[in-house]
Amino acid sequence: MSLVLEKEDKMISFFLRSIGPWKNYIIISGGFAPIIYKLYLSDQKSGINPVGTRDLDSLIPHTISNIDDKKLLQYLLDSGFKPIFKDLDIPATESYIKEIDGVELEVEFLTSTNMRKKDNKNITISGVVAQPLKYLELSIQSSIEFITNSNEIGLVVRPEVWIFHKGLTFTRRLSNAKKYKDLYGIWYVSSQLGEFSNRTIAEINNLAVLFLG
Repeated sequence: MSLVLEKEDKMISFFLRSIGPWKNYIIISGGFAPIIYKLYLSDQKSGINPVGTRDLDSLIPHTISNIDDKKLLQYLLDSGFKPIFKDLDIPATESYIKEIDGVELEVEFLTSTNMRKKDNKNITISGVVAQPLKYLELSIQSSIEFITNSNEIGLVVRPEVWIFHKGLTFTRRLSNAKKYKDLYGIWYVSSQLGEFSNRTIAEINNLAVLFLG
């Protein structure tokens, strides 16, 4: 494993340890998804590494019943994460910051817009602020289990769904740099992970049939 990916592995493992039983319900997406595919789910250990990131997008359902008396926010605080307010919304958009081996990890929670009013305001789920975004319903329903190098078990969005979501949303990006990063991620996951990429392409075709007929 490259030194870059060793750092990513440590950050992913620390995050999963930090959230206790919530790791059975929270799905990692965003820029960390291709890293997880490369590290834990693909047999393609050589070749190009995915673009590194320090922003860990975590998908969380609107409701999770009978999980724990201890809130998700308290797990994060107990593990040293600090909440950072990013705007003046009510509730304000928050990220949760922790330095791990000299590298800052920033966690944000996202949820779907289903069952939401048209204003799409942030909502609080187990103490953390989650941003409702369009087209996340399928991602929250579609995950794969993975195991880190330190035996932490987590969930990541399925690669075909990750690509499908990026394809729907990259044009809405305000930053050209983020648009290009999304397009790079689509190319990377669909072509640079050997048989994992081949299976992903096949599943994307199945999704296309499902949604387009």
